[in-house]
Amino acid sequence: MIQNEVVLAGKFLTEALTTYETQLVETVWPEMWGYNGMYHEAISDLPFGTLKYTTARIDYTGRAVNYGGKATTLPLANFGINMDEYKCQVGVLAAEWTWQELRSEEAAQKNTFLPRTNVVQSYRNALEKGLREWMHIRTVFGDPTIGFTGFINNPYVEVINVTAGANGVTGTGATAATAYEWFRTELSNFRKNTRLTAEATAAIVDEDIRAALQRRFADNSNDGTPAQMLTNRAESPQLRKLTTVNEFGADIVRDVNGGNITSIGGVSIPATADLLMFMDSTVQNNIMRHYADIDTMPPFILDDGMTYRQIGLCATSEVIYAQPFRARLYILNKS
Repeated sequence: MIQNEVVLAGKFLTEALTTYETQLVETVWPEMWGYNGMYHEAISDLPFGTLKYTTARIDYTGRAVNYGGKATTLPLANFGINMDEYKCQVGVLAAEWTWQELRSEEAAQKNTFLPRTNVVQSYRNALEKGLREWMHIRTVFGDPTIGFTGFINNPYVEVINVTAGANGVTGTGATAATAYEWFRTELSNFRKNTRLTAEATAAIVDEDIRAALQRRFADNSNDGTPAQMLTNRAESPQLRKLTTVNEFGADIVRDVNGGNITSIGGVSIPATADLLMFMDSTVQNNIMRHYADIDTMPPFILDDGMTYRQIGLCATSEVIYAQPFRARLYILNKS
C-alpha cells in the first residue's frame, strides 16, 4: 500500500541520518573563520533561547601616595562594576526530502547498477553549511537591520577614515616605500594609544592590501617587501601577525548577501575601499563571543503526508571586546 511506502520512506530517512551523523559533524569548512573561532575566542556555552548575555566589567580607581608618618586622609582603592549586555540570536534552517527522492535513493542503494543519488547526505550537508555560514556572517558583520554587532561593526572598535590622498598603501601612486611608511607610522600610533608593546600587534587585511605589501622596494633588487620588513625584523617585528581575509574587502562588506553594511562607526564605505584592522595579537579573554553549536531536531512529516523535513539551529551572541578600543579599523579610500 502507498501508505506503507510513505512510512518506510520516513524510517529510511531516520536511519540514513543516524548512519552518517558523526561523519557530518566532523566536516570542516575552513573558509568559515567566524564560525570556527579564528581571530577571536569562541565559547560554546550559550543555551538556546537566551536573549541577552550579560558580563560584568570592573573598573578600579585610586592611587597610592607616600606616607610621611603623620595622620592624614588616605586615598581609597575602590572599584566599580558595570554590567554590559550583549544580544543573542538564533539561526534556523530546514532541509526537506520528498517521499519520491527518499524511495529513489533507497532503491539505488539496493541496486549496484544504479547511480547513487545521495539526496539525504547532500541536503544534510547543505543544512550544516548554511548554518555555519549564518554564524560566520553574524560573527564578522553582525546584523545591522536589528542592531546586532559583530567583529568589525562593534562600538568598541575605533574607526578611522583614510582619504585617498593619505592612503599610502592602496591609494593612487602608492609604492612599497609609502606602504611601509604608512604602516610604520600607524602601528606606532596605535601602540601608543592602546599601551601595547611593540611585539603585541596583529593586522587583518584584505587581498588588495596584502598584494600592496608584497611589492618590492626597488625593481630587480633584493631589498625585500614591506610585509617582510614589518613582520620579519630580527630585532623587534613591528607586526606579530599579518592575516588576509576576503571579508575585509568593501565588495563583500557591502554585499547584501554578505555584510550588507555601507558605513561603520559613521564612516562611509565606498565600493572600492579596503578594510584594515589593528588589534592585540592575544585575543584570549579580549575578543570573544558565546555560541550554541549546531543541533538538529528529529525528522518529521509535513501535512501533505509525503514530505519530510529536518530543522537545524544554532545561536551566537554579539562579539564582545573585553578591553575596549584595543582594536582599530581603517577604511582606506582609493579615490
